[in-house]
Amino acid sequence: MKIYLDNTAWVRGPLSSVGLCAFYLSKALRQLHLARSDWQVLDVSRVPVKSGSQRSPEVKQMDFAKRLLGEKGSVYHSVDTMLPPFAKGRKVVTLHDCWTLRENDWQDPKFQKRKKLKLEKSLDRADAIVVPTQHVFDQMLKLRPNLASKLRKVGWGPMLALEHKEVDAREFIDKDAPVAKYLAKERSYVLCVANLENRKNHKLLFEAMKSLPNMDLVLVGGKGFGWEKVSKDFAELSKEQPCFHFEGLSQNAMKALYRNCLGLVQPSFDEGFGLPVCEALFFNKPLILSQIDPFYEIAGESAVYFDPHSGLNDLKSYLQALSQDPDFAESLSMKCETRKHLFSWELIARSYLQIYREL
Repeated sequence: MKIYLDNTAWVRGPLSSVGLCAFYLSKALRQLHLARSDWQVLDVSRVPVKSGSQRSPEVKQMDFAKRLLGEKGSVYHSVDTMLPPFAKGRKVVTLHDCWTLRENDWQDPKFQKRKKLKLEKSLDRADAIVVPTQHVFDQMLKLRPNLASKLRKVGWGPMLALEHKEVDAREFIDKDAPVAKYLAKERSYVLCVANLENRKNHKLLFEAMKSLPNMDLVLVGGKGFGWEKVSKDFAELSKEQPCFHFEGLSQNAMKALYRNCLGLVQPSFDEGFGLPVCEALFFNKPLILSQIDPFYEIAGESAVYFDPHSGLNDLKSYLQALSQDPDFAESLSMKCETRKHLFSWELIARSYLQIYREL
């Protein structure tokens, strides 16, 4: 059996969550392959790789004609939701969330309308549609009941290289300099890893932070739909509360921010999965999360939860306890150990391999 794993998302954006999903799945499948001789993993991409590129060292470019022909018994798996029409053999697509399939407040309407048609074609072409959580699975059953027989559920693991070692500031790259400068001050901070966009519900977090002058807010994320309003609210908060925003960081900088924070807070209205929650588990960090199904599926009883619409007082009390009550923080940290085993990349790769074999 040949598995053509489409790593286009990794080539286009190696630091994007979908790109990292493609990279780590490929790596885990290759590690399993070492003990097997009856199947192959072939990384392919729909975009050219520049000579000497450092962005995709493991991606092997294949001739377009070979990809077009395909082979009997092969499986073509696209991790970035777009399944190309030339893919032959059995086809798998990973669907990270369902927002594009319905009208929503999380995407630009023009973008959503344009992408929806392409996504629907990809889902129709697929022999299997893999979703990361039961939440997305249930949404798909409501939105596209005709696709029920194709649905499979496989979660994701942490996207950081989680070696158990301290990160030296000398390992940072130039764009990480602001992070190194901030961490050198050794201030107490709560971390939020979320793009600036409507769906992430920053406003509730900003309101809660106003009552905590002795704890900084460190926000990490790029610009999404509605970022202008979030940025304006952030600027207003900055006038009365120490808060800092970073984006485009290396993995080393992200590891340092996770390792040194008091805890992670994620106030999202909705998610497909929740990679920052998964990653914070591996750093044994206290989790303060909005009460949505994907977060609970990842963190379970190891976190505390608040209503993303009306839970301002609960969020304030949790943040205050995090900064003032060592027992509260320690109890949450200890609970992280009970969840880590659920997000092993080896288990994830084995689950995908089982899907490939079924097809």
